[in-house]
Amino acid sequence: MRLAELMPGAQFRVVRVISGGEIGKRLVDLGFISGAEGKVVRATLFRGPIQIRLGDYDLIMRRHEARLVDIEPVGELDQPFFQPEEHRGRWHAHGRH
Repeated sequence: MRLAELMPGAQFRVVRVISGGEIGKRLVDLGFISGAEGKVVRATLFRGPIQIRLGDYDLIMRRHEARLVDIEPVGELDQPFFQPEEHRGRWHAHGRH
């Protein structure tokens, strides 16, 4: 499961960062290492940025960066996930499909 799929209030544990490039290195430098725990504080709809509390600090990250962090949920989740983009309906001229 990816960090970008979680709703506000969801707690998680980092499994791994799935990119080894510059962005992956930056995420590791920010503390996204295996076993690190965090919480989604705020998230915008429509693929906007999300606010993450990782350890004792908060950070804002782009949704495409959050898709590079493989996580496992921690604790009970009331509304755990955004619908993944590939399963979300699209609006068309004739209505939603």
